[in-house]
Amino acid sequence: MIATILFTAILLMAGVTLGFILFTKSTAFIDQVTQSILVIFIFYTLFTVVCSYIYPSLSYIDKASPLLWIFGPCGYLRFKATERTRWSKNDIWHLLPLMLMLPFYFLFVSSASFRNDYGYIYYSVLYTGTACIWFVYALPIIFSLGRKTETPVDSNAYLDYISVILLFILAFFMMSVAYNYIVYKQDAVSSLSGLLLFFAMFIGVSAAYLHYFYLLMQQKRQSDTADHIRQPGGSKMPNKYPDEEDRKLWIQRIDEYLLPERYLDMRFNMLKMSKNLKIPKEQLLLIFEQHYGQSFITYINQLRVNYACGMLADQDFNLSMEQLAAHCGFRSKASFYRCFRDEQSCTPLMFRERQLKNQLV
Repeated sequence: MIATILFTAILLMAGVTLGFILFTKSTAFIDQVTQSILVIFIFYTLFTVVCSYIYPSLSYIDKASPLLWIFGPCGYLRFKATERTRWSKNDIWHLLPLMLMLPFYFLFVSSASFRNDYGYIYYSVLYTGTACIWFVYALPIIFSLGRKTETPVDSNAYLDYISVILLFILAFFMMSVAYNYIVYKQDAVSSLSGLLLFFAMFIGVSAAYLHYFYLLMQQKRQSDTADHIRQPGGSKMPNKYPDEEDRKLWIQRIDEYLLPERYLDMRFNMLKMSKNLKIPKEQLLLIFEQHYGQSFITYINQLRVNYACGMLADQDFNLSMEQLAAHCGFRSKASFYRCFRDEQSCTPLMFRERQLKNQLV
């Protein structure tokens, strides 16, 4: 009963989250990786349901599957996705252990004599390999997340934290399974397949669901705000300035206010700007929409990215990307990379390499 509920919840939430990502029309590489992970989750869940529950006689097909080996690379690739813009040919190397194991898996599934003669060796390699792969991919994520930076944690970073914690717990569990199987010949993998693994998958999918639901609602609020600004009959937010003199005065005050680069402060926001300039928030929204041709957030992030570009072009630049993101006013490296890609169509590291190369020419 519990397994059935978990399977159903994983399939439903993974499907809905995929819908959220598609609805946002995001082209970010991190969202492409997340989509791939969700598809893998859906496939693995259906694979287990068919082999272990609909056709119990085929449970050995699920039990002996090396598909678990792909979960480690999935978590690692998503963690690194903020630093990249597309898939690379080198990504195929992450599948090398799985590809090496697949011929033995197909032999194990198709040959009863092989299962009888070499089953112990096969499962020993499978369990040990699973634990090692999960540890190998979890450790670099832990070391990276453990670095002390001034960058606050956003919802994307929370997903990384949740993923690596789950991966580490599963790796420890798998290590105990491998030890008990090799030393005492006690097979406890059914617990992994039936409860722990799918409960961990459920937590991961739930976190992804909440993350993309939040992004979707945020996108909707921004869209509603922009639509409200453009409405000619809007009662709460007029589409005209009080008069031409006020318009020129407010634009001048905004330009002067932004000149000292106050936007590099993470705490900088529209409410603070409205209070300091004594300009109503509704009028600020209108000015940015009509005069600057962008929303307040988009314009400020553009200024921050331009400032970051100046720092990256400096030959003496020696900050980490986390430190650069914090220095330029971004609350996370993920949001910094996302805004940087939108403006420059490349990652900060790619931009710096290009600038240094041009300086040498």
